[in-house]
Amino acid sequence: MLLARLSTPTLTTIRQDTYEAGRLMVASLLDPKLFKGRGVLPTELIVRESCGS
Repeated sequence: MLLARLSTPTLTTIRQDTYEAGRLMVASLLDPKLFKGRGVLPTELIVRESCGS
């Protein structure tokens, strides 16, 4: 996220595939029987100065 990199100190964030999140959300709306629980997508922690790195 651009603002996280531009702030002082730079902010630690989580990166997630928003395209895949949107795809899964639309698929679950179109056919709710396919998704019987919570969908979990992989994330990546982007450590920056806000947590002492």
